[in-house]
Amino acid sequence: MADLCGEGIPLSEKDLEQMKNVFISLPSYENESISTNDLTGLALGIHWTQSPAQLQVYKTYLDKYFGGRIKLKEFLARFAVLHDTAEVARTLATQVDTDGDGIISVEEFKDLFHNLTVFNPKLVRMTYDDFVGEADTNKDGLVSVAELSAWLAKHLKSEH
Repeated sequence: MADLCGEGIPLSEKDLEQMKNVFISLPSYENESISTNDLTGLALGIHWTQSPAQLQVYKTYLDKYFGGRIKLKEFLARFAVLHDTAEVARTLATQVDTDGDGIISVEEFKDLFHNLTVFNPKLVRMTYDDFVGEADTNKDGLVSVAELSAWLAKHLKSEH
């Protein structure tokens, strides 16, 4: 199976089929989804290297926003674009805007930044005001989902 974090290296149809086979073989598989309790088994089965803390961040997020279930179709769609930093950033930015108002609030920023530092402990800590100063490209004092997406793409790309 391909490197799941390889920048610029898309997964092949064969890789996605293998991932699907692992997914549907998990104990909680039903109705085209699995429980987040099977996340560790899924990660092991698809050779997706994540620390226990990182898996817990994913589980907490999925439990909170997706009712503790991972849908096969969404899972495959997300992994199919892991090679595309801009698409990963766009997806993440959209998900961070939990109230759907198009603006990243202090609370949304804190949740995001906590999660990002679990994945990249070297990420420079910053306050919300510093974040707004850096990410607010139109200088309206707010950070939109689009501005967050651009900021994330820049910072995610520098991790590779």
